[in-house]
Amino acid sequence: NMGYQFLIIKDQGITDQIKQGKYPYNKIRNSNTGETRSSVSGDYIGLENRSKHMLNANINYLAPWGITATLRANYRGRYGWGDDNNNQYLDQYDIFVKSFVLVYSSIEKRLMKNKISITLSGENLFDYTDPLMPGQMGRSLVAGLTWRLYKD
Repeated sequence: NMGYQFLIIKDQGITDQIKQGKYPYNKIRNSNTGETRSSVSGDYIGLENRSKHMLNANINYLAPWGITATLRANYRGRYGWGDDNNNQYLDQYDIFVKSFVLVYSSIEKRLMKNKISITLSGENLFDYTDPLMPGQMGRSLVAGLTWRLYKD
């Protein structure tokens, strides 16, 4: 399975304010050089925490001897994190989270007519972290045992 999303999302009110030259949307400042100029609508990148490109791919393998394996990868393009130059919208001089890929995998073996299953799974296998993503934990490896109680 694969999925792709292309997203351009902007606040029309901000676009209008930039076009009209209204404060604080009327200026753009390069935080590194201090250079300031008038804003144009093309300077506005979009809403925070929204990636233009996202892709996910998932491979499932069902073996005839009771083993199920899964491999999944999620790509997320860079996205705006914060307004560094205080003009109330995201532009090229603001703070962005870099593009990244997270990879997940699991394997499950079922035993005793599917009453017991042993599972091994891993999340974020390549241990991707970013200081701008405090909720993104590093690599996580989990083992589990499940016993299903039911009549045949």
